[in-house]
Amino acid sequence: MNKFKLAILALGAAIALSGCQTLNPQDIQTTASTQTIEFAKQHIKPTHNGRYDVAVYDNGVIYIKFKKAPGTIWLTAETNEAGYRVACENLRPYVDKGMVVEVNFQGNGARQYNQHRCETETPTNLFANWN
Repeated sequence: MNKFKLAILALGAAIALSGCQTLNPQDIQTTASTQTIEFAKQHIKPTHNGRYDVAVYDNGVIYIKFKKAPGTIWLTAETNEAGYRVACENLRPYVDKGMVVEVNFQGNGARQYNQHRCETETPTNLFANWN
């Protein structure tokens, strides 16, 4: 009976761990042209600081990783709003030309935004009263 319990436990752990894997942003396929990607690389400079990281990959993915101070957490509404605003408003010209924006929230996963997602999602008004 102990071997059976151990086998079930191992199977459950394997299933749980496989669900936690994230897609490498450099493996995402986009429809962006080489010219669009080069233009993005010229205008979106790589950034690495305490608040966020930014990179433009050769496959047409604009990768943004937002960071928070240790001990703080991301609220779901906060990640949904910030991801939409950055990808579908600030970087929309690139998205409309076939690029994908991956917005990663440290410790809370990532979201990929393409043209279809930007056209079908609607933002909240979470930050409407923030000046």
